[in-house]
Amino acid sequence: MIISYRPTFASAPEVSPIEWLDLVQVLTGFAKIPRATKQDVPLIAFGHFAPDFKETSLQLPGLYAIAFDFDGVPDDAFARALTLATNMTEHVFAHTTWRHASPADGWQPGTTYGRIVLPLTKPVEQAHFPGLWRLLADQFAGAGAQVDEQCKNVGRCYYVPATNPKAIQPTWVQSW
Repeated sequence: MIISYRPTFASAPEVSPIEWLDLVQVLTGFAKIPRATKQDVPLIAFGHFAPDFKETSLQLPGLYAIAFDFDGVPDDAFARALTLATNMTEHVFAHTTWRHASPADGWQPGTTYGRIVLPLTKPVEQAHFPGLWRLLADQFAGAGAQVDEQCKNVGRCYYVPATNPKAIQPTWVQSW
């Protein structure tokens, strides 16, 4: 797997090869680090991108994982989405995101702000990404968990799991 990593939003991406289980370990470690603001949280993308990080800058062979963001979905719907994800593939990485458990950031009890990341068995080229994303997003929606449509572009960077000091619950990370 190849990832593009940005230590801060303003920094240039660093491209690194990494095995899935090693990536899960690194991301789990990030979840334990308190960050003062969301802008202090590193970013990741699941492919090799040129420095401009635009959708058109995805380098071949393509994307190595696909991520889905869920913003304020009912807790039980997020749990159903996780069950669906674990039935789709052998490995899944899931975590709560910055806004989860932070009333100051709009979170409401009984809802989840989270992300589900699925590694792909082979890299997916840019042209095939929208159809795959839509197919899986529709399956999650069928389970009652609406995916954030703003996070569907192939060039999307995602914040790594991080501890929000305003949250009233710890960051949750799980992998299968």
